[in-house]
Amino acid sequence: LLARSTTVKTHAPTQANRVDAEADYESGVSEAVQPDERAYGVARNEVPLALTRGEGARTVSRWLQEARLARDAAQFALPPSQNAVKVGDVVDVSTRDHSGLYRIDRLEESGLRMADASRVDAEVYLPQKLYEEGATLSPFIGPTPVEMLFMDLPLLTGDEDPYAPYIAASARPWPGSVALYSSPTDSNYVLQDVMRNRCVMGQLKTPLLRGPTGIWDRQAGVEVKLLSGSLSAAESLAVLSGANTVAVGDGTPDNWEVIQFAQADPTGTRQFEISQLLRGQAGTSNKIQCLASGIVCCGDGWAPRAGHSAIRIAWLGSALSLRPSQTARWCGQL
Repeated sequence: LLARSTTVKTHAPTQANRVDAEADYESGVSEAVQPDERAYGVARNEVPLALTRGEGARTVSRWLQEARLARDAAQFALPPSQNAVKVGDVVDVSTRDHSGLYRIDRLEESGLRMADASRVDAEVYLPQKLYEEGATLSPFIGPTPVEMLFMDLPLLTGDEDPYAPYIAASARPWPGSVALYSSPTDSNYVLQDVMRNRCVMGQLKTPLLRGPTGIWDRQAGVEVKLLSGSLSAAESLAVLSGANTVAVGDGTPDNWEVIQFAQADPTGTRQFEISQLLRGQAGTSNKIQCLASGIVCCGDGWAPRAGHSAIRIAWLGSALSLRPSQTARWCGQL
């Protein structure tokens, strides 16, 4: 007896959740569909195997073809003399109108051996020529030293605490976040803040000469080599509203001049010439000096709130150690 099952849905797209063997062992999905049939459901399976994308695609394609062939079933009787035939054996069934290979799935011993079999095809198990799609690998970013600066700056926006310092951190590549720890005794550090924004930090490549305050300084610009990030120009009205604010100093906590610039012209890789300056902003006119070399920190990456949580009023005037989660460290006097 030959029959074709109409209850088995073999036209639905077949998916297999797997572990991607070439992409950091992340979860992946392989799918196969019948191009000549329309379907609205999805047959989904999960296999705890590490497979490449090509292996996953070939596996689900074979599943789909096996299910489509298995719709054809056969029932026949075997004499007791053919007791060598077992479940799982493949037999060739030939009739006047049909012939094919069938795998015995069930045997019933009742005098005659009643067999239930499903159709198979050897070509399904042949190697398939499918395009082997490469995996997209994410590069490994190892721990890198963090450059951290402690800056005792004046109030810039008016929202800061009067005693809160500014913390600036940068690294290349940026690890995504830097944990800031503090301790008044250089031991038993306690987590105070997590800095998620990288400060645009650089170094002067040409001397910064003295300049006037209260008016635009239109002398020759100064070149800055950045550790990371970039600088951009701004309109004069935007600068007067607080844009392009940077701190320039020698790296000590209390020797910083706040300046603003309107022009930024690239001169090399991560190197810019800033000009049309406003010097001695926010009451730092007494810090104007001639710097042959110095450090530049842009205001977008400053973290004034780090001081709010890390610094206590009772610690003012005492030594305080701040340490990020990487290798950089600062220790100084408040």
